[in-house]
Amino acid sequence: MQPPQPTRLPLDPSDSSLERTPHTSSPTSPQPPSPKKQKRSRTQSAHATATTNSAEIEDILQYRFRDPRWLQQALTHRSFCHEDHQKPVPSYERLEFLGDAVLQLAISSALWEHDPSMPEGGLTAFRASLVKRETLAAIARKHELGRFLRLGRGEQRRGGALRESILADSVESLLGAIYVDGGFTEALRVCNRLFAESLAELDSSKLTLYKNQLQEWAAYQQLPAPQYCFLRMEGPEHTPTFFMEAVIEPDYRATGQGSTKKDASQHAAQLLLAQLQQDPATTPSPTNTVPAPTSLPKESSPPPHTKSKPSPSLQSRPPKTTTPPRSRPPSPKPRTPAQKTSFQHTPKTSVPKQRPSRKHK
Repeated sequence: MQPPQPTRLPLDPSDSSLERTPHTSSPTSPQPPSPKKQKRSRTQSAHATATTNSAEIEDILQYRFRDPRWLQQALTHRSFCHEDHQKPVPSYERLEFLGDAVLQLAISSALWEHDPSMPEGGLTAFRASLVKRETLAAIARKHELGRFLRLGRGEQRRGGALRESILADSVESLLGAIYVDGGFTEALRVCNRLFAESLAELDSSKLTLYKNQLQEWAAYQQLPAPQYCFLRMEGPEHTPTFFMEAVIEPDYRATGQGSTKKDASQHAAQLLLAQLQQDPATTPSPTNTVPAPTSLPKESSPPPHTKSKPSPSLQSRPPKTTTPPRSRPPSPKPRTPAQKTSFQHTPKTSVPKQRPSRKHK
């Protein structure tokens, strides 16, 4: 026997709940990603860009990093570290500290081999001209190192990739990273390559240290040593202009300006040196050397048939009187032993006091 089938009730067409609505597929609008996903995507894109730039900057330096993390740290500004990241990101400041010492030693070694006859003063002056901020920033602009730097959003808007101080610091941090990754030999090789044109253009005649020249000029003219005073700073924070004043008391002073206090002091010394050279009271000999001390000219004797007259200045002076030296009294003659008075010590004798006798009544 077959099981009974359930009976189906007839549908009521008047029932509105049974009406079918046509299915229409509405396009879904794209939802904005969550903040966490947005941070991750920005970090991932920055990592991908840094990986792409690492090969390019290694071609510029002609050095392959064993640990790419040193290269990324050498290109990271502290403004980038202040932003939100999944992991803490170190800046290049520690590598910059190390790279400064590496640069000093590398340039000193290169100058030592460049000219064996150069004295110590010339070596110091040339090294100061090569390791200064302007020279390092020029090298960074030449190789376009600014576009590889990792800066914060605010620093990028202020043009940090073109700032002179950041560009100079990036060169030092890269040398520090190469020293940590590959040793001083590789750092010296890269430094010699970056500074090859600057070392080739060294010329002692072009090196002008106006502060040293002003110091020597003041000593030759028997003037006080020049003093340098900071006056003010003008312009935006990323490209300031400093004003320094060079003063030789009490009559000579000049004001110079520059991108750093050191440059402003050199400019002020240059202007003050030109002012001293134009002053007829301080004009040196044509040979520009310190003349040897000469003796006073001898007075020419008058002719025999004429009588020499004293000058009016000598006639107005009263005659100089000389007082005879004071005579000392003669010293007394020493006494003989017989004439010496002998003093004998006589002891004191104590006399007993007599008491008055008592009268008995």
